[in-house]
Amino acid sequence: MTFQLTIHPGNSSPEEAFAPGRLVTFPSPQNEPVRIGAGEHCQCRLPDGPAECLQISRGNAGKYAVESLDDCPAQLNQQPLLGQQLLRSGDLLEIPGWKIRFFLLYPRAEQSWRSDALGRLTKVGIALVLVAQVLLIFVLPRQLKDGNFWYGQQLRLSIVEKTDDLRRTIRNCRSSDPIVQALLAEYEQELLRRTRYLRRNTDVLTRRQRTDMLAALNRIEQDIRQLEKAQLVPVPPALDLDRPVKEIIENIAYE
Repeated sequence: MTFQLTIHPGNSSPEEAFAPGRLVTFPSPQNEPVRIGAGEHCQCRLPDGPAECLQISRGNAGKYAVESLDDCPAQLNQQPLLGQQLLRSGDLLEIPGWKIRFFLLYPRAEQSWRSDALGRLTKVGIALVLVAQVLLIFVLPRQLKDGNFWYGQQLRLSIVEKTDDLRRTIRNCRSSDPIVQALLAEYEQELLRRTRYLRRNTDVLTRRQRTDMLAALNRIEQDIRQLEKAQLVPVPPALDLDRPVKEIIENIAYE
């Protein structure tokens, strides 16, 4: 575990205390002690200060400790630094002329596939929302203005209503002609096929195709109306079984 030191002048004002300080980072775990002071052999040099002020060392457990050198008056979190004391991230060290903030640098955790997938899904969701907003702002008003959107929906509803009416008319037909009944049954199957086709392709049908479908249904309606009144099989003449007897009686009366 590495650490970082943020250094401010000791006589800085409260406003300057929150300003960015000088950063000294030790990017790799320090097995050798880190000395702080103005001396040339110090790893963290502080001008205009004692030659050696503080020493930060790493213990066997991987924790860092600080101690004062050469009886330098030092404080840890505004308390006198006596002997060697453990450091925690965020601790404040004070020596004559300087304030030093100690921070531990933790390794960045690897991103899991779940968080990566969540991030990608979030980006896709944001992109879809933006596309929907563009459609709502630019495309939908134009469609509404031209009437294409509502007219297409009206055509679809008209086709569904016409199909239901024709199927109801076929069921209510009371024709006794077997040929008429067969033709009406075939028309009913055709209407069922058209209903299924409309349900499967309702999102891709153009306005022209829906108009043609409605016109075809109107022609089918005319055919059904004619079939209701038609008699395709001729009615056989009624049998007159008493006619021979009547002829004999008429001949006897004539004689």
